[in-house]
Amino acid sequence: MTASFTDLTDYLTLTGWHRDSSGQSGSVWRREGWDRPLPVLDDLNREDYEWASTIERIATAVETPAREIDEAISRMYFDVQEFRAADDIYIKGSIPVEAGFTLFSSARAMIRAAASTARSNKARIGGNYGPAALRIAEKARFGHTIDGSYIVPLLMPLDRPEEPTSDTPLEFEGEGIAHPLVEPEERRTTRMLAQALAAIQHGIVEPGRELRGSVVNDLVATGVSREMVVAVEKIVGAEGVAVFEVNFDWAGAFTPPPGNLRKISFPHESAEILRLAADKFVLTPKTPYETLSGQIIDLEDDPESPGGRATIRTFRRGRQVRIDIPLTQQQTDQAHGWFSEHRHIVASGVVKSAPGKTSWVEKASQLAPLDEVVLFSNLDDDTSA
Repeated sequence: MTASFTDLTDYLTLTGWHRDSSGQSGSVWRREGWDRPLPVLDDLNREDYEWASTIERIATAVETPAREIDEAISRMYFDVQEFRAADDIYIKGSIPVEAGFTLFSSARAMIRAAASTARSNKARIGGNYGPAALRIAEKARFGHTIDGSYIVPLLMPLDRPEEPTSDTPLEFEGEGIAHPLVEPEERRTTRMLAQALAAIQHGIVEPGRELRGSVVNDLVATGVSREMVVAVEKIVGAEGVAVFEVNFDWAGAFTPPPGNLRKISFPHESAEILRLAADKFVLTPKTPYETLSGQIIDLEDDPESPGGRATIRTFRRGRQVRIDIPLTQQQTDQAHGWFSEHRHIVASGVVKSAPGKTSWVEKASQLAPLDEVVLFSNLDDDTSA
């Protein structure tokens, strides 16, 4: 990963610095609680001599090692997933050949499955990933392995936000209406991967019993597919792998997903229950009811009657669309909290359309934050290897 001048200035903006003045060759930045100016040359890049000294000044101001500052700037627009396989017989930096092959191939299978279910919930993908999902998955790159247990980082570059970067990315426009930053497709994919793995952990591994149909439906709603379960099982069940763990380091330019999705692990003993669970993810007959998940991008109270309307950005039939969800007063009150916390929601019902109008969900039978469908909040937030 390389860091650019824009990455640097975005990092400063997000961490409490503000541009105080500008001149012919650069600008001066200041931070509350730090009385010294921070000069930043225009178009400064990592190859420039001044880059290291600028990082050192920032590090001194915030009392953080310069290396951590430099890494944070480099990862401003990268979601990083670290796939870790710990060996029963520990030899630093190595695992059996077959386990290593499985780790790389399963990581690829997971990001492809997540890219597909990020566009449309599917119990079984069956090779029908779709070109748009594969295009997102192909952006991901493997990094160098990391010392310790065998750790392979997968890097997903994110597009810059469509609206100005801010610590509180909410733009209020008039009473009762607000617009958060739009989640890029690449982040939707990595978030879906984290949510799906967390759902597998909480909905399959921890209960350790045969899945019921209602649980399978909830798992599918969070992005779990048969392909994802099979990919996890292959690593967990590989000879010599005592535990499989995925650590998520979220790009600094965007608010991390809710639910403390940082570290998710599966012991070797979970392989059998995962193998049995995979068979429960089957294609179901089509019904008029749909389950949609997405970010609330508009929220408006109805001034003339109790209730309101939430608009989510989601994928339907392979296309990114806006869907309106009429709300009761109780749902509207709840939605204001979900909106301010940047939580994605799940809604189930019949989608209706009319000429010249945004499609809407008629009488949503399910309306809840996505992270509450399968509990993610109890995950261990310790990111140490």
